[in-house]
Amino acid sequence: MIEMLAHAWSKDIGGRSLDAILSKNVLEKNPTVVKTNKNLAKLLKNVNKAKETLSANKETKLVVESILEGGDDLRMTVTREDFEKTWEHLTNLFTDPIDEVLA
Repeated sequence: MIEMLAHAWSKDIGGRSLDAILSKNVLEKNPTVVKTNKNLAKLLKNVNKAKETLSANKETKLVVESILEGGDDLRMTVTREDFEKTWEHLTNLFTDPIDEVLA
């Protein structure tokens, strides 16, 4: 039998937060993205897939069809190292709950 001794979490960070951070980074690197709701939804969907791929691989291709000016596709390589750098300033939001449980 397993007995849970403690639990903790942060309501301020999670998978969707990381998707948003990576999306913002992609938009900063690609100023020609046409920022319509439809395009931003497509970007967010594909960024989520890239994030999941990066959990097991060192890099992945991010492709989002027809979101650049002129209807061109966005194509770029995202590395796990670059992805981790985008949210490195938020590390304490992940480690604080762990520290709380272990205290």
